[in-house]
Amino acid sequence: MQELIAEMKKQGLLSSQGQPELSTLVDLLSRLRPDPEAVRALQAAAETAPKTLAKAARRLLHRWRSQGLAASGPAPGQTWTLKSVPRALEALVSHIDRRGDRFLFYAFSRPTDPYLVLLAVGRDTAGLTFAEVYQPANKRDYETLRQGVRRMEGFTFASVAPGYCRAWLHHYYRLNRKHNRPVPRDFELYRANLEPEETLPEPLVYRYLPADDVEAELQILLAGSDQLLEEKEMHSWALEGPAVEQAAERLRRQRESRLVISPLTARELADKVKTELLEEMFSPEFRKVYARRLEEMAFLFWETGRPASARRAVALARALTRGEKPAFIPFFRQLVERSLAAGPAEAAEMQISGPRLYLPGRSPVARP
Repeated sequence: MQELIAEMKKQGLLSSQGQPELSTLVDLLSRLRPDPEAVRALQAAAETAPKTLAKAARRLLHRWRSQGLAASGPAPGQTWTLKSVPRALEALVSHIDRRGDRFLFYAFSRPTDPYLVLLAVGRDTAGLTFAEVYQPANKRDYETLRQGVRRMEGFTFASVAPGYCRAWLHHYYRLNRKHNRPVPRDFELYRANLEPEETLPEPLVYRYLPADDVEAELQILLAGSDQLLEEKEMHSWALEGPAVEQAAERLRRQRESRLVISPLTARELADKVKTELLEEMFSPEFRKVYARRLEEMAFLFWETGRPASARRAVALARALTRGEKPAFIPFFRQLVERSLAAGPAEAAEMQISGPRLYLPGRSPVARP
């Protein structure tokens, strides 16, 4: 709207002093001369101005285009900038898997593109690992794409405000840069449409479950926290990496040792290996990442009608934040048991992979 006012002042339709009334802008709109700056100002007004003014701006743009006075889209070779005024439509986020991977659906529009959809996978320890942009031709195609994403086998989604999803996309992008990892090409090409860049906000679950309420019953919730691993979205959750492989090898050598030890001593040695594994895995930095992972899962449980699981997930996140030892919490004891029992084939089967996220029959949008 400010671009439109500036253009009217530039063309001498408005005084350079003060802000005009909406009715005045609507009356003067048709007097604009169709130069490139005026076209850009109208495009901005059509997306961001109040309803009456936006409608008048669209009408004038349509008249100019039908008369051949304004192009229907960007000039050849020109890419859209922030003056194109991208508008967010809606967003979905999936549950999080064992590696911290999450699927994101971010829909937005531009003056010449009523529907654009960014499908991405972000990992909370590495950044964006997958990104494709799709361009549904109309509302029906858009709904088909959206419903296709929601029905993807093995995924549970929750609706979030577009700004929340956008903040996560920027967070993953910053992780790519921090770890010097390549950024998916589509995300780089369309990143200007995701402005403004936002920092990661407070977890959404705390809008429904105040942290103080959970803290009041923390020990009770932690006592039954291992039940959380029975949720379908957490069937894949386990620890992995060199530390897990080394711990599994130590336990294997202990079982196969010819040295005769009592069952009690064997159990104590095994517990010691598992405790050391948890202490090594849950460094201060990983505690922060894992706590946020649990908070995001808590929101998804709340949104899908599972408040008890949401409370347990928040309690676990609070315990990690407070510095409690994972070895004393049933959830983490069960998690380490599962991790040491999972073989390489099972681990590979449980992780999210890029090709599973490709939608058959859907072609990405032509690159700008």
